[in-house]
Amino acid sequence: MPALKADNFMRSAAGLLLTGLLLGVIAEDCAAQRTAPFRVQPAADPVLKLLGNSYTNSVGAEMVYVPAGQFMLGSTPEERARAKAGGATPEQLDNEGKQPRRAQIRNGFWMGRTEVSAGQWWRFVKDAGYQTDAVRGLAVLDSYPEETAEDQPAAWITWSDAVAFCEWLTKKEKLAGRLPAGHIVRLPTEAEWEYACRGGRQGTMFWWGDAPADGQGRLRWREKDAGSKTTSPVDSFGARGRNGFGLADMLGNVRELCLDAWDSAWAHEEIYTNYTESKSRVLKGGSFKSAAFDARCARRMPCLYSYGGSDIGFRVCCAVELPNAKAALDKSLSP
Repeated sequence: MPALKADNFMRSAAGLLLTGLLLGVIAEDCAAQRTAPFRVQPAADPVLKLLGNSYTNSVGAEMVYVPAGQFMLGSTPEERARAKAGGATPEQLDNEGKQPRRAQIRNGFWMGRTEVSAGQWWRFVKDAGYQTDAVRGLAVLDSYPEETAEDQPAAWITWSDAVAFCEWLTKKEKLAGRLPAGHIVRLPTEAEWEYACRGGRQGTMFWWGDAPADGQGRLRWREKDAGSKTTSPVDSFGARGRNGFGLADMLGNVRELCLDAWDSAWAHEEIYTNYTESKSRVLKGGSFKSAAFDARCARRMPCLYSYGGSDIGFRVCCAVELPNAKAALDKSLSP
């Protein structure tokens, strides 16, 4: 009997040891999955067949397909603590919510590989005979607009200007037969933007991970390798500056306008369309003026719809039309 008990004890101990090892492996694997890139396999989508994984639109911008999927929208308390240690104020962090929330991007979409460039912007102004908010005296600007090279991102663009660009490009793309049924060219929603920015990587501060030092050679911001007083040409960092979806300059260079009205509480999974009550819109991505804490994927800022800055631009997406957004915007503009 003693020998039998000893044998059972050894088997139990071995079982416990094996269980512990397995749990350790699982815990390590979960931690790895939190930071490791993942690939979302696009469903068999007839819409995708029309344009493919990438195409060039009417202004010569390359549009890259971003498949539908889930992600964690917002920042963790740990991330905000690190941002605070890096110089962020509580006021700059409170609007990110208390916890990240699982969000569903239900439809794939195509997004500009880069921000809209100055050359593309001026092509619109000339072709449409468009008078910007600045020209009409309707814009609040942070400085006098400067002439920039065509390969620089368009700046000093108000939200209203960006919406007008999208409406013009929608008409051009429709005539070219490049709009799938139910799709338009528009600004991305805040959730679409952050999902695209993360590039398939979950739960990290930046699209490449958590270390600001690893941002060297990836983006234009106010850190070690940048120290710049202006923007850089779009996609100037090449492959190293592109995230897991192949999108360039998603952090740094210019802050990017989103379609959503501003909600100071948190970001929304579905578009927030309270345009009447909120005169501000959502800005994402940081800029050449940003420190590391200010250029995180989850970082969000308000921007008056009529405000234009030297570090404010936008990129477009070809995506499903959102009738509720149009109806809310039309209502806000009605007398």
